[in-house]
Amino acid sequence: MDIVEREYNNDNVIFCTIDAWILVNLTGKIMTDVTNASRTMLVDIKNLEYSSIMLGVFDIKRSALPDIKPNCFDFGNINVSITGLPESLQQTKIACMIGDQQSATLGQLCVSKGDTKCTYGTGAFLIANTGIEPIFSKNGLLTTPCFKLGIDEPAYFGLEGSIAVCAVLINWLKDNMGIISSPDEINTKARKVETSSGLILVPAFAGLFAPYWRTDARGILIGLTQ
Repeated sequence: MDIVEREYNNDNVIFCTIDAWILVNLTGKIMTDVTNASRTMLVDIKNLEYSSIMLGVFDIKRSALPDIKPNCFDFGNINVSITGLPESLQQTKIACMIGDQQSATLGQLCVSKGDTKCTYGTGAFLIANTGIEPIFSKNGLLTTPCFKLGIDEPAYFGLEGSIAVCAVLINWLKDNMGIISSPDEINTKARKVETSSGLILVPAFAGLFAPYWRTDARGILIGLTQ
């Protein structure tokens, strides 16, 4: 039996996402929030608690996982003796924790059913707020908790469509193809033409995300003429 297995059997190992790892290093508290927990595939999205079925599938003990809390919660105070941070941060309270795209949804004030945002970066991520009842897509979208702003507050859910390659494509056109010399130049070039003339670029450099979810997909450029 190796040391990890021994410590796991002695309840000395915790499996967590990066948010919980940061928190335990700041405060010593072992907690996560509903949005980050939902990304582990271990949570029953209907009640936002760990699923006994999925724990069985992955053979993980409940005691080896952080407690799930709302996004707005008393996650503890920064403990300088743990972190080595300046004493000026001693007892600074951590009162919020939320995942990447869910924080963008809340930051764009998509707080009501029907509100929708799309953020563009390495990839592109579209999330539509579907209200307090999760809706399960039949067309390849992901169901995700958007936020839960307190113990007694309802959780809001969303449907998410993810695109793997967005801004990365602009860099590829610049660095690999030499078509543009700077990212903003693509706007100038695009305005000079009225149509793509049937030319289609599918930048499946890392497969295709929603709604196909094909990791084996590859990029293609079609419609070329002389």
